[in-house]
Amino acid sequence: PLRAALLGGAKTVVVATAAGGRFAHPADASASVDPTPGLGLWGLARTIAAEYPDVVVRAVDVDLHEEPERIAAALLGELGTPGGAAVVGYRNETRSQLRLVRSELTGAPPGSGEELRAATEAIGLGPESVVLLTGGGRGITGGFATALAQACGCRIELLGRSPAPNSSEPAPIAAAADAAALRRAVVAQGIATPAKVEAEVRRILASRELRSTLETVGASAAAVRYHQADITDSRQVRQVVDGIFERWGRLDGLVHGAGVLEDRRIADKMPEIFARVFSTKVDGARALARALDGRPTLAFLVMFGSVSGVFGNPGQADYAAANDALDTLARLWQGSAASRRRVPSRPASRASELMPGLADIAPPVPLAARILSIDWGPWAAAAGGMVSPELERDYARRGIDMIAPEAGVAAMFRELAWGDPSASQVIYFAGPAGAFANPPTPMSSGAA
Repeated sequence: PLRAALLGGAKTVVVATAAGGRFAHPADASASVDPTPGLGLWGLARTIAAEYPDVVVRAVDVDLHEEPERIAAALLGELGTPGGAAVVGYRNETRSQLRLVRSELTGAPPGSGEELRAATEAIGLGPESVVLLTGGGRGITGGFATALAQACGCRIELLGRSPAPNSSEPAPIAAAADAAALRRAVVAQGIATPAKVEAEVRRILASRELRSTLETVGASAAAVRYHQADITDSRQVRQVVDGIFERWGRLDGLVHGAGVLEDRRIADKMPEIFARVFSTKVDGARALARALDGRPTLAFLVMFGSVSGVFGNPGQADYAAANDALDTLARLWQGSAASRRRVPSRPASRASELMPGLADIAPPVPLAARILSIDWGPWAAAAGGMVSPELERDYARRGIDMIAPEAGVAAMFRELAWGDPSASQVIYFAGPAGAFANPPTPMSSGAA
């Protein structure tokens, strides 16, 4: 409906959520607030505003305990207020906005070669510990798995969609060292159409990267295992988690790094594309939470988000919504009185048909002693970041640096070890916040 309105020439778009007027922050939310209906709308609104600068865009969070007339007045007031933040909240006749606050870690030791080892010790991780990472063991997730294994030698479990890599390749394929050589080798095998050639090249390169990760992690970890599973399938995810507990009798930490990109402007973004991108992160998080139901509390649960959810990003309406949703889930699950209950399921709706599971997304808690959503800025391509050379040049013009692999890894472990345990959302990027708050007109991707 929002897409149809925008394509139809709407000049004002207002959506409302009922997370208490304070964006589901536990300190302000009442015990009966359920922020899950409309999950991700704030990130979506920010992207609509970025793609349609001439449209008045508002996502208004309200408190349903207030009089309907007061809520209606707040919504009507936003209709005639051009400019300003795309996301606002109303509670007790007070209009609120979210803003970034720079926050330095206190108590962390100065950077050194032993920093990661000290951080994992502070978290309580050792060779007997078990950590599960989603995201396929490639790119950024693979880098975290490698660093974690080298720092404490714990047992690493990896979950991804790709098949487990073969131990060897046919000689002509094995001799092809790069993408160009692989294309020639694949064509020589009889694959003729360009689309099939590119798909096969991507598959081979992905398999090689995963095999390399498993070999590197295996050299330091007490054990490493890869599971092929669909992160959005609760049954498959539960089988993986059940197997981990059967094998080791424990699970100490979980890093949800799975995600996909299908960047297109809203005009070209069909609902099924939106659903795929949204579901991988949000339904994946929900499936993991369900699989942990009744299990011992983890030491930590980290979900990888993106600055696109915080600021919006042209072309990433789905990705921004998904990452904003993870931020809200982290707040919901982070030990507030409101979250320590089971939220009843709601009847299926059109929204839940497009985005499966949206109506039943709040699991029982506590899931972990520390639950954290990290909204990353763009990572360097060498670290597995989704940044093209053109986009990297654009970021450089805006004063935005790429997150170096070692800096990103250290940031997460420092946060878990010495960060504020009550903080459920942190944002890490290299550059001025204003550069993200004012995205360029061309469609861009590249966040973690």
